[in-house]
Amino acid sequence: MRYALLRVIGLVGAFTAGSLLPQLSGCSWMIRYGLIFMLFSVYLRVEPSRRMFHRSQPLAVAFGILLACCVWGGLAAAGHPELAKVAFFIAITPTGTAAPAIVGLIGGNITYTVTLFLLSNLTVSLCLPALIPCVIGTPAAGLAGDVLLRVLTVTLAPLAAALALRCCAKGAAARLGERLSPVTFYVWIAIVVLIAAQARHFLDQQAHVPWGLLGTIAGLALAICAVNFTAGYFIGRPRYGLECSQSLGQKNNSLTVYLALTYADPIVALGPTIYVLWHNAWNAWQIYRFTPRAGEREMKRY
Repeated sequence: MRYALLRVIGLVGAFTAGSLLPQLSGCSWMIRYGLIFMLFSVYLRVEPSRRMFHRSQPLAVAFGILLACCVWGGLAAAGHPELAKVAFFIAITPTGTAAPAIVGLIGGNITYTVTLFLLSNLTVSLCLPALIPCVIGTPAAGLAGDVLLRVLTVTLAPLAAALALRCCAKGAAARLGERLSPVTFYVWIAIVVLIAAQARHFLDQQAHVPWGLLGTIAGLALAICAVNFTAGYFIGRPRYGLECSQSLGQKNNSLTVYLALTYADPIVALGPTIYVLWHNAWNAWQIYRFTPRAGEREMKRY
């Protein structure tokens, strides 16, 4: 229990430190390489097989896309077009790159989570070029290539490297994955610091946004976050409730923040930016709740 608490303190402390040091946003380019390292470490520990696939995985992806379309359509019909865009960009975001690593930290099934992560990112990337022009009301030239390049670089590059290493030396690759496993948490802590700094810097730039609107966007992000984690749990039951919940709730927000800034406007980008706070708050609770025994065993490895 003490080790799990230390992990939570580390995660909360990282978010707090980043929030107090927005100047670290200048180092946000390092986030991509940290995520690539985390995924490479996870991929090394995954044994490809038909058992990777489960019927709940496409259901979770379909739910995320359907939720995004429903909240956008509902808010637009209610006369809130700007909030509709905010909700869409929050909900359409695919599974976060760190989700497999977080699931590993809390003792879940990494193979299931990696499969859902890949399916989510590839499916949403293929859907976004058709959906975003409808949401923003204008064509978005170059969107398809832009999305695929950003997603595939982080997602498939470490996968290709891990598969190549496994083909050349399967045993050595598995051992390397185990050795890198404890390091992933500390890499994630460093990434959280940079993400929080980037979010604080972005929010400071949007100081002109009325507090009422900011509170509404924060509430909308919290509601979608709660729906995602809850729905994921029920979609994945009885075997993969934890894994599906994490995969549906933890989002690749850097992608949709970038897309919102590029193809919509900064107010829309506030949605996925604030979502970072909510899903990391849940991550802290998950780590505290599920990792006391696993943490104590891992502590002995240092």
